[in-house]
Amino acid sequence: TTLPPDSLPGPVAQEASITKDRLDLELATIEPTLLQSGTTELQPRKTHSGRIETVTIESGDTLTRLFSRAKLPISQAIKLAQEADADQLNRLSIGKTMRIYFDENDQWEALEYDTDKLNTLIVAHHQGEFTINQYEKQVEYRTFNAHGTIQNSLGIAAESAGVSPGITQALVDIYKWEVDFARDIRVGETFSVVYQKAYIEDEVVADGPILAASFTNGGRTIEAI
Repeated sequence: TTLPPDSLPGPVAQEASITKDRLDLELATIEPTLLQSGTTELQPRKTHSGRIETVTIESGDTLTRLFSRAKLPISQAIKLAQEADADQLNRLSIGKTMRIYFDENDQWEALEYDTDKLNTLIVAHHQGEFTINQYEKQVEYRTFNAHGTIQNSLGIAAESAGVSPGITQALVDIYKWEVDFARDIRVGETFSVVYQKAYIEDEVVADGPILAASFTNGGRTIEAI
């Protein structure tokens, strides 16, 4: 039975989150790297015994305005903004947050600013001096296998197999020159796909790439690696 065109994964294409090219663009560097300023290695804090002030960046905010809102000396914000490695603190993004850490005497000793999914700018403060590091988080790739049999549409079969819309669209892109997804998909045809997901600190940040795939269509099995 040939499935009608409106049962095919049109919405999947609109909802697709990422393909291999986009994954490579977002996560261009796979291996974790710590870029250092000076000799002190700084990493995001997992725990902290003192007070933590979280400031959300709003429209028009500058580093001095954030320091003022956190009741920190404006003179320190001005000095920090002039540091050679502090360029990203002068180009703050609306909606992101900055975490400011205080010691047991309630003196600020560090701040963290997540510049994107991968990178955190870390500033250590001691007696009016600053150490600045750009920390790149580790990206972990985990491999998954999925298999499905089409009953209604490829999109529904893929969803039932636990495959995300992004991977489904990537699968369509692989086979679009071999399979006419508007007319040639039939009930009972099958697919298999081996793919990866990218994780940062156990959180999924991207789907892909597809490592291998197999698609049965019209009595033939088409494999892709």
